[in-house]
Amino acid sequence: MRATSPIRLEKNPIMRRHDPVWFACAIAALVSFSVVAASASPLTPERVAFPRAQRAVVNCDALTPSAVVTTTFRIYQQKCYYAATPFLITDTRSDSGDQVYSNKESYEMRSMTVYRAQANGAWRSNQPVIYFVHGGAWVDGYAEWYAPAANSFTGEMGWVTVVLDYRLTSDQVFIADAACATRAACTKDPAKKAAWYPDDIADVASGYQWVLAHIADWGGNPARVFLFGHSAGGHLVSLLLTHPNYATLRPTMRGVISMSGVYLIAYAPTQLFFASEVSQTWQGTNPIEMNDASPINHIGAGMTLPALYLLRAETELPTLDTQTELFRTKLTQSNLPYRYDVLSGYDHTSEMLAIQDIHATPTQLIVNFIQSLSGYPIHLPLVVR
Repeated sequence: MRATSPIRLEKNPIMRRHDPVWFACAIAALVSFSVVAASASPLTPERVAFPRAQRAVVNCDALTPSAVVTTTFRIYQQKCYYAATPFLITDTRSDSGDQVYSNKESYEMRSMTVYRAQANGAWRSNQPVIYFVHGGAWVDGYAEWYAPAANSFTGEMGWVTVVLDYRLTSDQVFIADAACATRAACTKDPAKKAAWYPDDIADVASGYQWVLAHIADWGGNPARVFLFGHSAGGHLVSLLLTHPNYATLRPTMRGVISMSGVYLIAYAPTQLFFASEVSQTWQGTNPIEMNDASPINHIGAGMTLPALYLLRAETELPTLDTQTELFRTKLTQSNLPYRYDVLSGYDHTSEMLAIQDIHATPTQLIVNFIQSLSGYPIHLPLVVR
């Protein structure tokens, strides 16, 4: 398995076919997110009454004010751990600007950050929940990099946002045992690579089950949980939706939003354009595993799906527009309803950056979708393609 070199961010990474195109775009979005968060005015800390879950119910760090832009509601965040047993990793990649890996030594990977809203000293309750699964081509990304995603959903709407960390399949991320507890001492033994498929989808499922069981303690309504994923995250939430192994979870999903997702892994152009990421995720590009990991292969007549919303950018990464059309065709042939929009004027990176802005078209469309299924009047202007 070859090592992954540090990514150089290009003005137009789509044109650089010899680079890991998908990875570069995903990282560009993450960098911009981090810059916004770093330059924003932090919320002023205030005395709060910690929720019940903070005191006893589950394993969480301290509840703290979120250092994001000033929003209508005050945002508080809390890191929680959804797995019964620890899973520590060490990420050996080099820092590059705001892409920080040096703080990922013996890092608990199976964790999530929960964001909740407060107004005039009172916690919001019984709110819709956004369960967000980030992209990064399965090999990259950490929940902390996506903190600005809570600006719109929690800061402006008052909802609960959950941003998940899940095991990454990068060949530069290792189990943090005695031989790799620190980056400096890590032997980088390929046999101790931290994850392969299906570790990532197993974590997405475990995190989702944790949310169903505990989110009421953060003011969320477990009957109104919406799964939202971008890029590789769109693939993972779509797979959780469709895979028969997780069929018992399907009725608990109020809605699923997949933005620029991946639906057919064993697709020749996918393997061509994203060869490095695919080979790091599916051992030896195992065709059986890639077929199992393709949401399109699990769609069939007679299924009952929750509300499904597919979005994609007008200017997409190679193969993603085609994959979305193939997935839509399979849904239509199976008589399964869904909503679909093309985000005019957006590309794979800018559509994700837009989620931090409540007034941006992608955010408005997603908020309207959620409101339509949550018993709220739709008050934002509906923007159509």
